[in-house]
Amino acid sequence: MPVTTASNFVHIYHKYNRLADICIIIYCRMLTPQEEEFVQYWQQNREREKKLFRQLLIGLPAGLLLAIGIIASLVTRQWYQQADMVANSQVSPTVLIIAILAIIVFVAIFYKKFQWDQKEQLYKELMIKKEREKRD
Repeated sequence: MPVTTASNFVHIYHKYNRLADICIIIYCRMLTPQEEEFVQYWQQNREREKKLFRQLLIGLPAGLLLAIGIIASLVTRQWYQQADMVANSQVSPTVLIIAILAIIVFVAIFYKKFQWDQKEQLYKELMIKKEREKRD
């Protein structure tokens, strides 16, 4: 039976560690099943999710959450007192409602456009990865 010394152990460890690194490099070049599913999903749905009206409808909950926070801070009057006095004397409810609706619409569209851009970037990266996989 061979004697295991510290130097032999280190040599064996590095041998297996390099093998693991090679396996990781090979695995990283291949698309995972989740990545394949995303690529297929995005090829089918990217144009549909790009439409402005759809982004507005799906993003409305995010805009409403922000608007609820703004309304709650106005109703509770727990913020800057001088601004509260000015708001009570100069701001009409119509302007406030229009401003909150504008915030809701802006946040809804911006939020979904940002998500669309992230998905599109991931799709492009995965397609480059897929092309490299085909070449190798």
